[in-house]
Amino acid sequence: TPVVLALLGMAVNVAGDLTLGVRFGIPGLAASTSLSLALVAALTLWRVRRAGGGLDLGGLGRCCLQVALAAGCAAVPTWW
Repeated sequence: TPVVLALLGMAVNVAGDLTLGVRFGIPGLAASTSLSLALVAALTLWRVRRAGGGLDLGGLGRCCLQVALAAGCAAVPTWW
């Protein structure tokens, strides 16, 4: 159910905010939000595939890899 997944994502986000946010400040809050959204997206995808959605994940995996690489390149200068 989407509501349960959203509540789980919020709980993970709050826990991450209280740990990463306190330790690392604004970057910790951003990381916490990103991780909780990635978790909810992965769980939602798992639920859809389990329900017989028949999603083709080949293109999605390649796209995610490209976005992660671009994000990593963009993150490097922000730490200096």
